[in-house]
Amino acid sequence: MGVAERRLREKEARKTTILHAAERVFFASDPDTATMDEVADTAELSKGLLYHYFGSKDELIHAIAHKGLLIMQSMFREVLDSEGDGLTKARGMGEAYIRFAKQYPDYFRIFTWAETRGHSSGSVGEHTEACHLVGDSCIGMVAEAVQIGIDDGTIRPELNPIETAITLWAQTHGVIEISQRKRMRERKMVDENQLQRASLDMMQKGLKA
Repeated sequence: MGVAERRLREKEARKTTILHAAERVFFASDPDTATMDEVADTAELSKGLLYHYFGSKDELIHAIAHKGLLIMQSMFREVLDSEGDGLTKARGMGEAYIRFAKQYPDYFRIFTWAETRGHSSGSVGEHTEACHLVGDSCIGMVAEAVQIGIDDGTIRPELNPIETAITLWAQTHGVIEISQRKRMRERKMVDENQLQRASLDMMQKGLKA
């Protein structure tokens, strides 16, 4: 192994160490209040070294969010590549999003934070941009499912695939967040699973040709 290759491996190993430490910190607390000092202590590294690899707390959180989005992208791809008509695929992606939120709640919470409250540093680094690219890819797959449905006659032909995909994402994300709120469950205002199914049923009816 040459010197350059060894240094690259050492760099990637250090980044992995930092990311694992950051996940322990940010998964266990509110990203708004968690600090880079806590991450440095958990990783047993200096804070200066953290900033060498990740330029800001926002960028580090986006690196974690990117890991979660890659998992979700894979789940969406599996649905898109499966057998079935476009309407079935479109609903399947909604089901996949709900399943992702349940199986990976920490990643769901982190990329929701990154999307809604990130960018406080005012800069966009490589991990932030990577999140945007994967997020756009996921929206694109939903739009592709809608287009398949338009082509095969299962989805209304007047719908715009991209606009419809964004709307479906926004509705599903909102229902997931509302149905998971502790206050809602404690007051027995909603049954989480029933609300999510009802939302998917309504969206499917709205799409159906």
